[in-house]
Amino acid sequence: MAFLGGLFGDYKTKDVVTGAATAVTRGIKDSMDKTDDNISRLSQLRLQRVMRDQQKHDTDLAANLEIIKNMEGMVGDADAVGYLIQEYGFSEAQNVAAELNRRKKDSGGRIKPSEYLGIEKSTGGAISAMTLANYVTPSKSIASASEFGDAGIGIASSLFGYGKDEFKKRSDADIAAAGYADKIGKTSLTDLPTIKGKDLYEWQIYTSDNPARQAANLTTIISDLSKQLPTASSSEKEVIQDELTAATAERSLLELEYEYQKSLETKGKLKPMKDTEVARYSNTIDGLVATEYGLAKPDSWTYDSFTQQRVYNYKGMTALAKKEVQAASANMLRELDKAHIAGMPASEIRFFVSRAVKNNQVLNFVPADGMDDDPTFELVPDSTLINTDLTDANGQRVFTGLSSGTAAAAPGASGATGGSSSSTAASSAAATATVNNPTAAAAQDIANSKQAYQNNNNPTAKKQMVASLLRKLNAMNYKNPATNKEYTDTELEAELSK
Repeated sequence: MAFLGGLFGDYKTKDVVTGAATAVTRGIKDSMDKTDDNISRLSQLRLQRVMRDQQKHDTDLAANLEIIKNMEGMVGDADAVGYLIQEYGFSEAQNVAAELNRRKKDSGGRIKPSEYLGIEKSTGGAISAMTLANYVTPSKSIASASEFGDAGIGIASSLFGYGKDEFKKRSDADIAAAGYADKIGKTSLTDLPTIKGKDLYEWQIYTSDNPARQAANLTTIISDLSKQLPTASSSEKEVIQDELTAATAERSLLELEYEYQKSLETKGKLKPMKDTEVARYSNTIDGLVATEYGLAKPDSWTYDSFTQQRVYNYKGMTALAKKEVQAASANMLRELDKAHIAGMPASEIRFFVSRAVKNNQVLNFVPADGMDDDPTFELVPDSTLINTDLTDANGQRVFTGLSSGTAAAAPGASGATGGSSSSTAASSAAATATVNNPTAAAAQDIANSKQAYQNNNNPTAKKQMVASLLRKLNAMNYKNPATNKEYTDTELEAELSK
């Protein structure tokens, strides 16, 4: 103690200790104050970061919502947009929507993208533009407190751990009080219900307006696919074979479209199809149906050097299947002939033929209603082009493209067993006879419409069906056999109700 007294002069030892303690206390308090200030400052900075991230997300969400609403206008509805996003991703989906919209405009609105895509309404929940915008807009995690470093300053923090975890606790409370959750925006695969549609090959989406050019494009694709077969695995070969078959069938239809265009330029409108054109269409439709139901292969088409046409050869198809397919094409030819006479664009005929085959529905021609209207086609509700429940002598289903629960016997379908072979020439002759007999064709139109009319409980829809059919019958100059005059609405309603 004497040593301390000598060292500090007149100061008492207890004064020194008291002074040192005061200094330490002051340092600790200063450290605590600075740590508290730093916690407040960093909490504010973190909250501001969260607010900026939220604002950026809201801006992106609004922009994506606008894009999706624009896509809805292009393809018809939110379900179709959702399907495109699901299949192609958001960026490519915009390109696909624009391409489909181009086709819709070129057809005057008659080619509907949602129908082309085969969209089925979502059963997993309501789809809206906002649902899709939330889905495609990336979420962002709340900025972690660790990104802002240690809030502690000075001796209180370093020696006694003052403020440890306090910054995160206080900042989390501020962020929660401001209404923010654990992340900004919500996106996950489960947010978007599965939407079913028709899987399309790229060449089915991006097509040339020129059928000859598109057919040439498919020839290149077919060649490229063929080159992949030798080195492909067994599972890959199956996929390639399927695309090869589909591309070959499509090329055949495109070549037919080109021929029709040239024919239209030569002979103009108001002339029925020639027998050679009927035969060509009949054979091509048979190939499309066979492809749809897995009955065709790439080598099911051969090139006829004499006619210089690609011909479906029915290779591997049973007599029963062949008879059913040819009956379906003969029925369709009646309607296609009306479209030819009306001068309907070749691209639209091709679209509706493909759609009738894909949907397994009877195709009806709808003539123009007035000077400003254009002719078109409609698919008859509750009708079937092919009897998909048809079975052979062993009870095996002939067509497996659709489930038996969704299809009933088609008009003029073959029986459950037996059946004889019918040549391409015979099928073409039958189709020609149907085309050239408008009275029989009109009677068949009425017969085909009866079931759909009687099964429909919507009065407005039934009146529309009557009006549509009446226009067709009048355009064909078909008279009511009972009066030998054009049908009236009331007479046609009574006929459909029988």
